[in-house]
Amino acid sequence: MFIHQKAIRSVVLAALCVIGFLIPGTVKAQSCGPMDVVFVVDETGSMGSVISEIQSQIGLIADEVVKASGNDYAFGLIGMPDNNNDVLLNFTPNNRAELDKAVLLLGTAGGCGGVPYDEALDTAVNLLGARTGTDGLQIGKFDGPWTRTTKIIILITDTWPQGFTCGFQAGVHDVNAHRVAEDAIAQGIHISAVYVPTGNTPEDLIIGVMEDIAATSQGIYREAAPDASDLAAIIVDIIQNCGGGSRTGPTSLTANPTELVLRNSGTGTVHISNFDPGTQANPTQWTVENMGEGWTAKIINRPLDETGAERIDVEITPSADALQGTHLVAIKATRQNGPTNYIIIHVIVDCRAPFFLGTPGHQPLSQTVARGATARLTAAPDGDGPFRYQWYRGPSGSTAFPINGATSASLTTDAVNAPSEYWVRVTNPCGSRDSATAVVRPQ
Repeated sequence: MFIHQKAIRSVVLAALCVIGFLIPGTVKAQSCGPMDVVFVVDETGSMGSVISEIQSQIGLIADEVVKASGNDYAFGLIGMPDNNNDVLLNFTPNNRAELDKAVLLLGTAGGCGGVPYDEALDTAVNLLGARTGTDGLQIGKFDGPWTRTTKIIILITDTWPQGFTCGFQAGVHDVNAHRVAEDAIAQGIHISAVYVPTGNTPEDLIIGVMEDIAATSQGIYREAAPDASDLAAIIVDIIQNCGGGSRTGPTSLTANPTELVLRNSGTGTVHISNFDPGTQANPTQWTVENMGEGWTAKIINRPLDETGAERIDVEITPSADALQGTHLVAIKATRQNGPTNYIIIHVIVDCRAPFFLGTPGHQPLSQTVARGATARLTAAPDGDGPFRYQWYRGPSGSTAFPINGATSASLTTDAVNAPSEYWVRVTNPCGSRDSATAVVRPQ
C-alpha cells in the first residue's frame, strides 16, 4: 500500500514539475479543455481600483480563456453592490462580447462591512434565483448550467462573507462559505479566491475564510497588490492553471484531524503529512497563522513515514478568552524558491457559560455578623473557566454600585452597621451569570 502510494506520488510530482506547477515563474499556458468561468466581484466602496483594473484588462483575461479553452467557453458575472447579489451575465456559448459589456456595469455602491459572497458563490454553484435577506437581496437568477470540462469561479474581494445581513458571524457565514465550497468540488467546480488588501480588518479572518474556500474546492488562493495593479496577471495565472482543476489538489499537505473541538485553554493535536518535503539544504519552514490573540501553537517534528512524507504534530491551544464558535487556523509549509502549501484547520471553541448550581455553597449566602464586623462572601460557579468576577452593592442585576477591586471569587465587605446587599457577576468568553443577592445584617 505504501509503496504504491509513493510510486503514484513520484509520477504526479514529476508531471507537475514538467508543466511548471512546482517551479515558480515557469507556469506555462496549457489546454484546460472547454471552460465555464464565473467572476464573483465585490462592488463595495473600497474596490474602485479593482473594478477599474478588471474593466481595463478584461480583453487580456478573456484572451487567456479563449486560448486555454480551445475556443469553447462560457462566461458568467455576479456583482455584489451594497450587500446585494446582482447577476450581470449568464452562461451562453462563447459570450466574450457580452462579458465586455457586462463588466462595464460594475461599479461601487455602499456596503455594511462585508459582502454576501457566501450567497453569491451559492448562487453560482447551485444555480439559485432571486431571494431576499434581512439586509440584502439577489437580483436575477444564475441559470448555468455547468456543462464544460473545466469549471472555475474566481472570487475577488477585500473582506469577509456576511450573507444578506450586516456583519460577519463566526460559525455562520464562514461555515456557509465552507459548505458551498464542498458543494462546488462535488460538482467539479473549483473556486479561486483573490484577496485585495485594502486595509479591512481583521485581515487574518478575511484571509483564513478565503484560503479555506480555495483549499476545500481545490482552487487557488492569491493575494493581489493593494492597488490591484497585478490583478489581471493573477487572474491569467489562475486560468493558465485551469483554476486548480488540473492539479491533484491545491496542497501537498494532509491533516488528521481537520477539525478540533476544544475548551478555552484546552490543547488539541493535529498530525500533518507533507508529501513535498524539504531537504537538509532547503528545509521546510512551518508557520501557524490566523490565530487569535493569546492563542499558542507548538510544532513537533516527527520522523518521515513509509512514503517519505515529512511529518509534524501541531499542538493548538486557544486562549482563555477565545470566543465561542469556529476559528480557521492555517498551517503553512514554505521553502526558499519553492511552493507555499497550506491547510486549514477548523478549531471549534466550545465552552459553557457560567451558572450556579442549586446546592448550598455555590451562591454567596446571606448572613448575620456582629455590628461593625466584616463579612466574607464567596461564589463557586460552574461552567468553563477561567472566570472573571465583579462584585456589586445592591440587588442582583443592578450595576449602579460596583465595588472597586472586588474581582475575585470572594469578597470581604466593609464594616457592617446596617443591612447591606451584595451580588457578583461571573463572566467567561461564552457569557455571564449574575448571582443571587446576599444580605448581610448586623446584630
